Amino acid sequence: MFSPCGDSIPAHRVGATSLSTPRSILTASYGRGVPYSFRDNDGVHPFMFEMIGNFDKGQEKLEGPQLETTIGLCRAVMSLWKRDLDMIRFQREFTNQKTCPGSGIELRWFLDQFKRPQQEVKPKVSKDDAEKIIRFLSAGYMATSSKEARAEFNRLANEIRKAAGIPVQ
Repeated sequence: MFSPCGDSIPAHRVGATSLSTPRSILTASYGRGVPYSFRDNDGVHPFMFEMIGNFDKGQEKLEGPQLETTIGLCRAVMSLWKRDLDMIRFQREFTNQKTCPGSGIELRWFLDQFKRPQQEVKPKVSKDDAEKIIRFLSAGYMATSSKEARAEFNRLANEIRKAAGIPVQ
């Protein structure tokens, strides 16, 4: 059975704030312990996060990079805990005093976002920057006689080559 305190990812939002730039995500406890809105008698609490913005009807929309980051964060936590979409809850499900994450975000719509194919994010490094980094790695490679260190310098150079679309060596 679902426990609102131990196995969920409640999402809620804060309005205008100077804590961070708009469209970012913050953890809800800010290092002060358990978030105020969720705690059971044993002190167990869920993973929670803040979405900066006003997502009530007629206000801002959860979209673009902020939506992708929110979905990515939920996917990462679900993967870590080996859980499925049933763990996602909105804070407003536990109180009638809040609309978090905003009355403009319906839970069914939010869960449907997980059905979209995940966009693979590939690191991007310009060819020029990759070649500069590789020259620095080459200096380290030449400065050591350790086979293990040289293998690591070579591996790192090849990772840079892959990110820049340069053939590996």
